[in-house]
Amino acid sequence: MSSFDVQARRSPLIVGIQSSVIFAIISGSTVTPWTGVRYLYIECQAPIDLLDSRLRDRRRLPSQRPSVGVPQDGANGEGERDGRALFATWVEGMKRPKTPYLLLDTSRPLEVCQTDVLEYLRRP
Repeated sequence: MSSFDVQARRSPLIVGIQSSVIFAIISGSTVTPWTGVRYLYIECQAPIDLLDSRLRDRRRLPSQRPSVGVPQDGANGEGERDGRALFATWVEGMKRPKTPYLLLDTSRPLEVCQTDVLEYLRRP
């Protein structure tokens, strides 16, 4: 268990993971007024070459891309597009909140990213 896991478990924070696709349907920022929970958004980014390396090195499911340039099984025509251009389109089309958020450069060491996330979560 990482130090991040230990600190997160001791924290009174409630954390929900939301993808950018779900954000387009129902934004966490629209849900928080009636739940009483503070909404915070963290977007993880990495250079495309590092992302490609991470995709290639992981154990993947059939619904996941094996690399930036190779589409997942049953990609419905997306495989015909240049993978880098497709990823750029996805990044440009992210549904980000209007409120301040944390843009996390995940090319940095994990410990640095963990510190940034914990500091962001602790802000008033």
